[in-house]
Amino acid sequence: MILLALLTAIILTFAGFALIVSSVKAHWQISRRCSHCGYDLHTHRPGEKCPECGHVIGKFPDGYIERRPQRLIIGLVILAVALVAYGATAVLMLRTVR
Repeated sequence: MILLALLTAIILTFAGFALIVSSVKAHWQISRRCSHCGYDLHTHRPGEKCPECGHVIGKFPDGYIERRPQRLIIGLVILAVALVAYGATAVLMLRTVR
């Protein structure tokens, strides 16, 4: 029983961290390429012209940013559950020692 509680806590910890890391990583992987030629525009702002083809840069897509808080919140909830599982493991261990 103790081993199962500890294993559950470890798996939940890794899952929570994976969701948090993926939410942060997705935030920085927003596509900032020219819609006309594919040139990397990470140093340019909307309204400027693409240095490669001269196409006016439009608003960058923000699809990842909309999903970021959801992943982050889910990751934090999973970490909270993992913390409870660690606490349950500690209680089980104390009961078996007595």
